[in-house]
Amino acid sequence: MAIASHMPSIQAMLAQGGADAQVNLSLVVSGQESPRLEVRRYHDYAVVDEGMLRTGLDRNEPAKHESVLAFQLNEARRAVLHAVDLSDSRQIGPIETGALVDLADHLERSTGPWLIQSTLEGRVQRAAVWVTHTDGKITREERIDAYAEKWQTLVGVPKDPDWDQLWQLISLVGQDGDSGTLDQVQALARVPEAAIALALRVPGKELSEVFALETAAPIFWPALAVSDFATAVRAEHFRQQQILEPYLGHAEATEVADQELARRIGNILLLRPDLVGHFCTALMEVGLFERLVGSAEGRERLKGLLLASPSDHLAEVAQEAARRFDRLPQGVGGLLPVERPEGVPVVNAYAQAMIDAPLVVAEMAVGHRPAPDVQEKLVLINLRLIDPLYFDAALPAALALCQSKVNQ
Repeated sequence: MAIASHMPSIQAMLAQGGADAQVNLSLVVSGQESPRLEVRRYHDYAVVDEGMLRTGLDRNEPAKHESVLAFQLNEARRAVLHAVDLSDSRQIGPIETGALVDLADHLERSTGPWLIQSTLEGRVQRAAVWVTHTDGKITREERIDAYAEKWQTLVGVPKDPDWDQLWQLISLVGQDGDSGTLDQVQALARVPEAAIALALRVPGKELSEVFALETAAPIFWPALAVSDFATAVRAEHFRQQQILEPYLGHAEATEVADQELARRIGNILLLRPDLVGHFCTALMEVGLFERLVGSAEGRERLKGLLLASPSDHLAEVAQEAARRFDRLPQGVGGLLPVERPEGVPVVNAYAQAMIDAPLVVAEMAVGHRPAPDVQEKLVLINLRLIDPLYFDAALPAALALCQSKVNQ
C-alpha cells in the first residue's frame, strides 16, 4: 500500500489534533495486524531551558534527563536551526551547530520571542520558543487565547498593518517548516472570519498558502459558517473602498472595490470550487450580489455562483457519484443529514455516507446543526477525499437548498 496516497487524510488528522498529534497506522491482512507505524509532525523533542536549546530528546519523554555520557555523544551530532523573530518576522538561519546550543550566541536577547525550528542529523525536531523577556502570557494556551483576541480585533479594523505583518510571519514560517507551530495559526482557527479575510487580501500568488492552513490548524473550510464569510467579505470591500476613496471619490471607489472583490472571489473559486455557495450567500447577505454579477466582467468571474436549479444539479452529481462508488473504504463512518432533499438518491449503506456528506456540511454552514467537533471533522474530511469531484460540485447546491429553508 502506498502511504503517499493517504497523506491528505493523514495531514488532516494531524492538523485537527494539534502540534503533538500522532496518527497510528497498521494493516490488517487475513486477520493479522501489522506492526504499528506512528506518524507525527516531528521525530524528536527540542526544549529551551534558560536560553539553552537541547535537541534530540525522546519525544515520548521530553523531560527525561539523559546520562552525561549519552548527551555528550548526542552533542557531537550536527543540528541545523532556523529562527524567526515573532515580533517582526525577521529570519536568521540556517545556523549549523551541535545538539546543545546557547541561543544567545546566535540570536539577540534584546528582541524576540524567537521561534526555533531545527533538525538533528536530518531528523525534524519539535519547534521550540525562546522567550527572551516575559510578556505575562506563560502557557501556550494563554498565548493562543491572546492571539485569538487579536485576530477578532483585526476583523473590525481591516486596514490595520498588523494584518500584513502577521501574514508575513505565517508565510515565512511555512516556507522553512510547519506554520502550524505558530500560536498565531492555531488562534486563527478560532476566528474563522479572520482566516477568510486573509484569503481575500493576501497577494494572489500566496492564495494557495492560505487554504493550505487546513493542514496546519484545525480549519475545515467547507464547514465554516456563511455568516463568517459575510463578515470577511464586508470587511474586505470596506478596506478596498478606504484605500481608493482618497484618489477616486466615493462612487468610483465603490465601483472599483466591487471589481477587485469580484476578481479575488473568482480566483478563490478556481482554487476552491466547493466554496461557491458560501460566497454566493455571503454576497447576498451583505447586499453585493446583484452589483457584482450585474456587470459583464463580474458575471464572467463569478459565473460559478449562478446555479439554475440547485436541486436538479445536486441530484445529477449525486447519481453520478453513486455510479462511480458502490462501496466506501472500510472504517469510514458517516453522518445523517437533518433533511435529505428530494431527488438525492438513497443508495446502499456502503456509499450513502459519501452522498450525504455535502448535505451535512451545508447544514453546518448555514446553522441548521452545530459546528463539527474534531471527530465529525475527520469523518467529513475523509468522506470528501473519497470523491472530491462529487463533494466540491454538490456542496454549493446543497448549501443553496439549505439556505432557501432558512429564508422561508
